[in-house]
Amino acid sequence: MTEFIESKPGESKFPRIIDEFPSPTEKEKLTSQIEEVKLLISGAGEGLPKNRARIKLADLYVGRNEPGDYQEAAKLYSEISSSSLPRDEEHAKALIGKAELALRSPDTAEIDVAIYSCGKALDLLKKDKRGFFWGKGNILLAELLLKKESEEDKRSALEIYEDIASHPEVHKYFKMRAAVGKLEVLYHFFRDLLKDKAGGAIAECESSLLPFRDKRANDYFYLKGMTVLSEVMLWKDKKQFGDKAKKMLQEVANNESAGDDLRARASLDLAEGSSPSLAKTLIKGVKQMEGLDPYLLKKAKAIEDALPPR
Repeated sequence: MTEFIESKPGESKFPRIIDEFPSPTEKEKLTSQIEEVKLLISGAGEGLPKNRARIKLADLYVGRNEPGDYQEAAKLYSEISSSSLPRDEEHAKALIGKAELALRSPDTAEIDVAIYSCGKALDLLKKDKRGFFWGKGNILLAELLLKKESEEDKRSALEIYEDIASHPEVHKYFKMRAAVGKLEVLYHFFRDLLKDKAGGAIAECESSLLPFRDKRANDYFYLKGMTVLSEVMLWKDKKQFGDKAKKMLQEVANNESAGDDLRARASLDLAEGSSPSLAKTLIKGVKQMEGLDPYLLKKAKAIEDALPPR
């Protein structure tokens, strides 16, 4: 679907695609939108409308995440930064985009710069708390803070997640990611706090996932949400939630769109509550995956070592 961006009197209008961003697993749709936006940009003059299209294109590159896509996105964000005023909304969106690219960096200094950039962008966007990029910027800020080591940073991330998850007007996709993030942070870092609010946090997370079951069933963050929700359910009450949690974990473990790390995580969660023979089968499958995060391999070994001998 295409609409026209509003422009000032006397300016030509520039078309843009307004469909929701496809899931990163929908490579063909992403590629199709990338080509369409590139075509639109090639026929446009300089100025704000073109920067709006560049933002769209850069975000599509990040979503597709094929070799070279992050580099193309970085170029676009730099072009936007250099051709927009610091007070412009597009300038703020470019800062958020650059911050997202930094999420994978192991460099603490780069993470610090990204945190500063996110804060600066959110200050520029604070008048539009219903906007897509305000929600995205807050979620990214929380994720960046979680890459830091201090408890203070983790508490700050938790506060952001709680604010977004409870905000009535934030884009529902980011409300879902916030509910998932909140539950995961509580589970991994603030277990004592979770004891008192587990029921509400579980219900909130489960409710936030429902709108995406049909529309984005292969979305990474939806699948991650089912994994986190299952882990907390099993921790809270295996008798009450066991069957539901195991069903969700099986769905993630069998979904290639989840990626190997998430599939391995779900498989190991299943292994912990399975018979020795099934646990061994699940662990064998995890060991055959390449490039897994080391903590998953350590967990697989720990579960295997705890199994009774044949």
